[in-house]
Amino acid sequence: MRKHAGRDLLRPIATRFATAYLTLQSILDMRQPLEAMFASVEWSKSSYSRKDEGKAVKKIIFDRAFWLSVAYAIKTTKPLVQVLRMTDSEKMPRMGFLYGAMDKSKEEIAKNLGGEELSYKELWNIIDEKWEFQMHLHLHAATYFLNPHFQYNDGFSSHVEVKSGLYACLEKLIPNESDREKADLQLNFFRKRDGLFGCSLVISSCKKRSPPDWWIQFGDQTLELTSFAVKILSLTCSSSACERNWSTFNQIHTMKINKLTTKNLNTLAYVMYNKKSKDWHLKRKIITVEQDSLVVSEQTQLDDEYVAEWVAEDVGDDDQEDADWRGVAQASGRKGKGKTKGMHLLDEEDEWEDVESEEEDDRALR
Repeated sequence: MRKHAGRDLLRPIATRFATAYLTLQSILDMRQPLEAMFASVEWSKSSYSRKDEGKAVKKIIFDRAFWLSVAYAIKTTKPLVQVLRMTDSEKMPRMGFLYGAMDKSKEEIAKNLGGEELSYKELWNIIDEKWEFQMHLHLHAATYFLNPHFQYNDGFSSHVEVKSGLYACLEKLIPNESDREKADLQLNFFRKRDGLFGCSLVISSCKKRSPPDWWIQFGDQTLELTSFAVKILSLTCSSSACERNWSTFNQIHTMKINKLTTKNLNTLAYVMYNKKSKDWHLKRKIITVEQDSLVVSEQTQLDDEYVAEWVAEDVGDDDQEDADWRGVAQASGRKGKGKTKGMHLLDEEDEWEDVESEEEDDRALR
């Protein structure tokens, strides 16, 4: 494949969802090299061409319906990947952007499918079902209402669901009735752009400041509302539930190295967790506002190169992988065979014969 396309098809990303999306995009981009590979002499000489699996894959590659399906999948998942990426912003709190981002993703899906209701209605229903029963919280609606990024935008939607979420949060998070009433009255200043909120510089700066910073800077005339807004807009959200291995323990305790003692397992988990925490904080310090996904998300189209930057450790990096797995192997007291490379902790000779046979076929295709 590398001979015909110049790179691999797989695009490893921090989450399963994004990995599947970028791999599909990569397959679509490599359509011509893929077709050329399966029509090449190298393929016909390869052992894969004589296997049932190889014949099935070749049939798929030359099937026009397959490529139409890939293009459809990309059009419908691309906006959702943008939301997923947005939730992992390293600089700004993300809670205040999730509700608006979900609405925007639905509109983008409809646009990608030609704007015909019959073409996108079913997808909208699926998204709405997941959103309503699994993801939606009053906090999402309340932070959407109080986020000047949306409130001072022509596309702001003051739906009953939004106000219901706002007042549910007011009741819950401002227990003092007097303060709650003051915050309610102060909503008019914010919504109608009265006083300082009406200054053109204040309005334009909402695109450049994080929502909590914006309220702290300009919310002096609405102290109770400002306190409430800063509290909920400072909350974060994450796509951790979608990650391939969001648990450090799960990363260590795999089938290949499940003979670690409890002590060694706990030690490894402790070291890995703290290393990740340190790396995350170092990375967070060097991210500029311009690099933050919340700023970039202003683009109407999600740039594929920008998404590609959202790559975790490259799983194709043999040196890094070998180092990590050698450490695990040492901690478990196991030693790999001379032919192995760190993570290949296989014990059966027949498994090695299969691996070597496949490597020979790979070299033939390159």
